[in-house]
Amino acid sequence: MSGRRRSGFLRSAGSLAVLVVLTAGVTAPAATAAPLTITVLGALPGDIASAVEDLNEAGTVIGRSLSAKAADGTWNERAVRWSPEGTITALPLPAGVPRTAYSKPVAINDAGFITGYARYGPAGGYEYRALRWAPNGKVTELKPLPGDMRATPKGISRNGTVAGESYDVNGEHHAVKWALDGTVTTLSPLPGSTGARVHFINANNMVVGISEGGGSPSHAVKWDPDGTVKDLHPFIGVAYAVNDAGVISGWNENGHGSRLDPNGTVADFGRHGYTSNIGPDGTVVGCFYISVWATTAMRWAPDGTPTTLPGLPTHNNSRAVNMNASGTVVGHTSRTEQMNFVETSAVKWSPDGTITVLDTLPGSKHSSAAHINSAGTIAGTAENADENSHAVVWRS
Repeated sequence: MSGRRRSGFLRSAGSLAVLVVLTAGVTAPAATAAPLTITVLGALPGDIASAVEDLNEAGTVIGRSLSAKAADGTWNERAVRWSPEGTITALPLPAGVPRTAYSKPVAINDAGFITGYARYGPAGGYEYRALRWAPNGKVTELKPLPGDMRATPKGISRNGTVAGESYDVNGEHHAVKWALDGTVTTLSPLPGSTGARVHFINANNMVVGISEGGGSPSHAVKWDPDGTVKDLHPFIGVAYAVNDAGVISGWNENGHGSRLDPNGTVADFGRHGYTSNIGPDGTVVGCFYISVWATTAMRWAPDGTPTTLPGLPTHNNSRAVNMNASGTVVGHTSRTEQMNFVETSAVKWSPDGTITVLDTLPGSKHSSAAHINSAGTIAGTAENADENSHAVVWRS
């Protein structure tokens, strides 16, 4: 929302300084030509579509390979890995899990360890198995807490520690982490709460999530690497990401996009600010909601200064999704008509905010960019002329 300025203030909140930023103070430059080449990563033999889930610094991509739709409209999906050269490998399932099970990778670290899960059984009675794959493909099942029924992972750290959730017979969530040897440890909720959920783990084993249950109100929390839980209320209401320096992004108690620094400074991005991810230096990317169906891509600098990232002239929506250490941001712009997405374009924004439209597939009207590493490799999804989605990368 370029040029629209609202009042902001700096005030003390106990030991915390609260920086309220409710204005898009800078508008970035417009578009340039695309210098990157799109490559389709492909699907497993017999499958017809694929999708990206994550990308690491080595250029390894993880995602899903999808078969044709079943009679009930569902897809059979299998967890896969693409090497930096583009070779696809199906990630194996452990003994006892049907070969036809749905499987999905969630995250990959820079050493090549992957976490994800498998799901099988009848709808409404699914069995879940949390998994970790080593770089050589060996799969390890990550067991739930003793007495619990199932578990799901949410992310993986630099040393292979996985954070996720274990569920008891009543469906209550217990935040946990698994060490590299598979040992599961409870991440304790706040006193008075009976459960907790995990949203993110950073490279240094700091975890953020929610403490809840037992009649206590839900509070955003962080767990230090030693497992110590800390209440983020009222400065963060929902914590969704934390960078390696411990800077947390999410929403505050008023539903405003926000960032919490380790020194206690809180940046308020406004009631309609939505945070997608946070960079190494504390820069936050996301979007600003103009209306229910109209968003504008945003970047908030470490000092809280907002920048409106430009969209395309014929599009009425844009969203910044991720960024790398150099400050290049990726995401998408789109055109909606009567609440339908007519066209979506994968884009990147340079550190100075210049937008570049990324190449798409012949006959495609939809593409999106979701991940970018330090080398500038971008991973995302693009449809082809038959309207099936395909995992793709863009490289120079």
